[in-house]
This record gives sequence, structure tokens and C-alpha cells, in this order.
Amino acid sequence: MWAQCVNALPGLRLIVAPAFLGAGGATGGRVAGPLILASALTAAWEPTRPLRWMTLLGGVWLRIGPWFIALTGLPLLNSLVVGLAIVALALVGAPYRPWRYGGGWGRVIGA
Repeated sequence: MWAQCVNALPGLRLIVAPAFLGAGGATGGRVAGPLILASALTAAWEPTRPLRWMTLLGGVWLRIGPWFIALTGLPLLNSLVVGLAIVALALVGAPYRPWRYGGGWGRVIGA
């Protein structure tokens, strides 16, 4: 899914941003960045698409987290803008058809 592949880019930005923004941007990005990157790339495939909700939680944390850890200036702006992009891209849905996977066992067990 294109939105989840694009959503990996802000996650990557969170990982490298502390090197450019100073140590102030490191707190949220060093934790949320790898989680968002991994969950966005994993959610790009249809069988694991519900994992995009984990990406959404990471984006919400980036929107509300700066007030808990007292970020200011450019790291605050980075967290808010990247968080908004991640939330918007995580909300882009695509069809999830779990019956297409697992060798047809979903029909046997009634899933």
C-alpha cells in the first residue's frame, strides 16, 4: 500500500533528525522513529495491514508527547509536523481481505 510505504519516510526522518536538530529532538524520535518505520513497512503488505494502527499510535504520541517531555523550538515543530503526516498517512485505508491468505483455512475454521 502506497501510504504505508510513504509513511516509512517520516519514521526514517525521526531516526536521523536528532543528528541535525541537536539532542532535544532525540527523546521522542529515538523511540518512535524505529517503531513507526518498522510498523509502516510491515503494514504495507495486505496480510499485516492492521499493523498500521500501531503507526497511528506513534503519530499520536508525536503530537501529544512534546508537552510531556518539554520540547521547544525546532524539535517541537519537527515532532508536530512529522506526527501530523504520520497520522494522516496511517488513516489512509485499503481493502483488507484476510480470507485470501493462509491456504484457505479461513473458510474451514469459519474466519
